[in-house]
Amino acid sequence: MTYSHSKLMDTTRNVAPLLRPVYMLIAITSTAFHLIISILSLKVFPFSWHVRIFYTYFFRYKLVNRSVPHSTSQSLVVFQSTVFKTQVAMGEMDYFGHKSNSTYFLDMDFARGHHIYGLFRDCARSYEARYSTGATNCAGRFNFALGGTACLFKRPILLFQNYEIWTRVCYWDEKWAYFVSHFVDAGIVKPHKFTDMQAGPRMNIRPETDEELRGDSQPTIYTVLVTKVVFKEGRKTIPPVEFFQAGGLLPTNIDHDMEINDYETSQHEKEREEDRGYSLWSEIDQEKSKGQSTMESIIGLEDTMGLFDKDMKVAFRYY
Repeated sequence: MTYSHSKLMDTTRNVAPLLRPVYMLIAITSTAFHLIISILSLKVFPFSWHVRIFYTYFFRYKLVNRSVPHSTSQSLVVFQSTVFKTQVAMGEMDYFGHKSNSTYFLDMDFARGHHIYGLFRDCARSYEARYSTGATNCAGRFNFALGGTACLFKRPILLFQNYEIWTRVCYWDEKWAYFVSHFVDAGIVKPHKFTDMQAGPRMNIRPETDEELRGDSQPTIYTVLVTKVVFKEGRKTIPPVEFFQAGGLLPTNIDHDMEINDYETSQHEKEREEDRGYSLWSEIDQEKSKGQSTMESIIGLEDTMGLFDKDMKVAFRYY
């Protein structure tokens, strides 16, 4: 061993104890950094999607026993919104520091789940009861499936910014129910009341005074997202009207076609039937018609299936 090599070894032995705290500091800092990043990105952490979906299923549906109020001409529950509040996580950020466009669809999974398992829980339970009791005309377990989405991006949402997703049904046809969701500022829009008796913090309720209504700030709409959903019993499609009727969100066909001029019915009952039958369906049809033209443009997206040219002779490149 040469003298220079021996001197280098001695120097290394003397310096190593001095560098050990530096190594430990780097290790601790690196661990803390990764831990902070993980905490700030829990929303998109591996398997967090599954945990949040099951949380929604159990805490908005399975563990909730109270019934949803039926629709009336004064309160069309079937068209009411559910509000889902969330925040832009670090793992959702794009290179501009904004919420990445692809993550809006991830948010919609949870907003749609809260809406269906919350507002439509009585509808779903009626079909689950048919399956559990072995009804002869039951085609299988209840489920629902997403059939398509359309999204319009208006403004970016910044990192760590709070926002709300207001979701509601706006239209339906023989097969599909169409949902519209608006991504808006958190806390700006405050309803006068909640139909669900346990709807969350009451601080979000707005007093019904004209002065305060005129002074409210206008919300910023960041994104509008439309989805269409089909309800299933096994492989059998449940028409949305039948599904909503099962939970009292729409009047039954008997209510719709009832005879008001039944003299054997008391005056009070006739007024109630008239309200539930004719007036209620009139209000429902009027509200439903507001979304018809918009949803028909979404339905037209089916025509884009024919734009795929399988006989194209030349393509640019295979990646």
